[in-house]
Amino acid sequence: MSSLHKTLISKYVLTLGYSLGFLLMWGLFLMDADNPGTIGVIICLIYTFYADIFFKNAVVFDHKVSRYFKFIFPVFYLISTLFTVKFNLLNILLHPIITANIVLVAGSQLATLKEKHSLQFFVHSYILLYSFALYPIWGQQNNVGEMAESYDFAIGQKEIKKLDIRMIPFIKSDDTSYLIKPNDKYVLIETWNEKCPPCFAAIKDLVGFFDQHQDKMIHFYLYQAPNKNTVTDRNSVFHFEKIKNKNKILIDKDNQLYDQMGLEGYPYFLLFDQNGQLIYQYFGYHSSVKDELSENILELIAE
Repeated sequence: MSSLHKTLISKYVLTLGYSLGFLLMWGLFLMDADNPGTIGVIICLIYTFYADIFFKNAVVFDHKVSRYFKFIFPVFYLISTLFTVKFNLLNILLHPIITANIVLVAGSQLATLKEKHSLQFFVHSYILLYSFALYPIWGQQNNVGEMAESYDFAIGQKEIKKLDIRMIPFIKSDDTSYLIKPNDKYVLIETWNEKCPPCFAAIKDLVGFFDQHQDKMIHFYLYQAPNKNTVTDRNSVFHFEKIKNKNKILIDKDNQLYDQMGLEGYPYFLLFDQNGQLIYQYFGYHSSVKDELSENILELIAE
């Protein structure tokens, strides 16, 4: 094998490795991370843009096929994405993988950093606009809707643990600590999170049921962060659009309820008697269990 062929093969291997590197970067910062934030999206898109330029400076493409090689994996990822996303024009246009491909193509138009400053300014502006405005819209579109139908839920009644809900502090919308007072009524706590499709289904399906029986039962929506290290945007929690009665929203202060009960995930439906004692616990939700869950609660509050 001649040195020319060896050089060409090594160039193809390098180009394929470079192409595959984008998938690893996109997977880490755009797709597989737990609720990737704005900074992660910015880092990924900036990397996508400038990695293309630096690679072009490092490797001189003397064959048109070589230039196509660097797009093999990103384009394959793009095509796969188009077949898996919900068929919604806004969802498709704002999808982070499509945005990353657009930025990649923009980077391919620059041979060096010294040229086309206007293009760099445009791409930077686009990345910031997408990260701070368009990406959150996509996130909301992607996590709301009919996604609940595609989830395999763990649903069922859990072991009852001794707990007095009157002793657990929560946070109200005015940022003050709040202790629940049953006042001779049952207390139903429904936990939720803004990235939880089953929670959305429960909020929609059961609001009428809880309103109908408010003479016997006090109902709260308890927000639970994904993990203890997550900084909760309280303003967005207390103004969550899917919950109509914002006065029912509470935040689990320092995760005390979840920690004391050893809970993980959401939604949970926790029913406490007039003395604040836990008498019923149910985990998970799907529209198919609406009647069963409602009947179980009715039987207990009727006693």
